[in-house]
Amino acid sequence: MGPAQREIGFVTQRPTLFPNLNVSENVAFGLRGLSRLSSEERVAQMLELFQAGQLAGRMPADLSGGERQRVALARALAPHPRLLLLDEPFTALDADLKVLILEQLTRWLAQHKVPALYVSHEVAEVFQTATDVMVIESGQIKAHGPPETVLANQREQLLRQLDSNRTAFK
Repeated sequence: MGPAQREIGFVTQRPTLFPNLNVSENVAFGLRGLSRLSSEERVAQMLELFQAGQLAGRMPADLSGGERQRVALARALAPHPRLLLLDEPFTALDADLKVLILEQLTRWLAQHKVPALYVSHEVAEVFQTATDVMVIESGQIKAHGPPETVLANQREQLLRQLDSNRTAFK
């Protein structure tokens, strides 16, 4: 089974776009079985979802890191994947835009019932998006459950470490 048949969207912290295709063509790349009009509508919807409609005709080399990231998200969602894998996809976005894009993405995933596996080191992002959290350290699952519970435990552990470090430096 090839990647197209797996129906999995994937976005990393360093998005890879096809350099020879403009933004619209990049987003449309994974669309199959749609009429030209339906494909164009889907591309426009996905670009608008991620505040990137004005980028439609631009080439990847002419985009900022944050713009490339938003286009990569639009491309990943355009074919309506059955699963979305995200590896720190918001590192290139400024704080205000990150909040907006996270809200849009979370809402879209819920509306379309698409599960996502989202890797992040940003606690605020985890609280905003997660219903279930796993903390993995050195390849081992250290905690698993609702973010309020799991991250509270992590926070307490971090505070104890900071306190012991302060005592050691006195």
